[in-house]
Amino acid sequence: MLAPGSARSEAEWTAALTKAGVKLGAKPLGLAFEFVENDGGFGEAFSFGTVPAKQVKAIDASPSALVIYGQASLRDERKAYLELARALKKAGAISLRLEQSKLGWLIDEWIERVGDEDGLLNACVVTLDGDAGKQSCGMQVFGLPDVRCDDDEVLNALNRYQLLEDPLLISGHTFAPDAETKKRELIRWPDDGYPQGHPCHNPFGVWRLGKPGAKKTLSVGDKAMVFMPSLAALLTAGEEKKGKPLTQKEVLAVRDNGVCMAMDWKDAQKLERSRGYADLEPELVWEQWQVLRSAE
Repeated sequence: MLAPGSARSEAEWTAALTKAGVKLGAKPLGLAFEFVENDGGFGEAFSFGTVPAKQVKAIDASPSALVIYGQASLRDERKAYLELARALKKAGAISLRLEQSKLGWLIDEWIERVGDEDGLLNACVVTLDGDAGKQSCGMQVFGLPDVRCDDDEVLNALNRYQLLEDPLLISGHTFAPDAETKKRELIRWPDDGYPQGHPCHNPFGVWRLGKPGAKKTLSVGDKAMVFMPSLAALLTAGEEKKGKPLTQKEVLAVRDNGVCMAMDWKDAQKLERSRGYADLEPELVWEQWQVLRSAE
């Protein structure tokens, strides 16, 4: 998160946050801060229509900002992040932007929206139009995949369903926002919208939705076959050892010779979240490995 404010030095920020009870590295958020002086771009960072022009000028005049790194998801620790935002306000912060979606608000509005279930999604997630179609951006702040779909209503409904209900979704499942709408198959792919390491890259991937009513392409088994270590890690290590891209035959051999553990799907979901990224789909390993490699 980026928080411009009135403090003129790192010492001022630290003293104000300490007074407000914020501790670096403390659970559950495991916070770390980076002090940045105004480089002339603070206003531009909040100039995308969510902050009135008059306030954008005030943000642009801020002498400094904090870049805040938190380890916990906003969905799991929303209360703690709200407490942090209130402490930042006391320390002089006037606005707050999530770097994962580049969506920023005046700090009072951020607190109001994030504190309300109906406003939480729109406070943190945007929908972008790209060459591959419409895709949400920012769901990784909740530890969830983004969604790519040609229908805004379906896209938003699936993101809301993920956030509010936290369902167990698996590639091969189907989704429709209501009984009157034809179901679409869900298949999770690596995020190719931004390179790995970029704040907007979603390590939990992207749900790509098939055409309405189309025949399913993936089957869902009774158990999840979880690779230990992950397929992505095995292929990365294999390519580093080889020193050049693996062939399709080599990628399939890595998959076929990998060690798997059969797990309940819910346990596999918990493991993924603790690991911090989604693995590749074994049936689509070659195609998805190409996508993951292109996002490096």
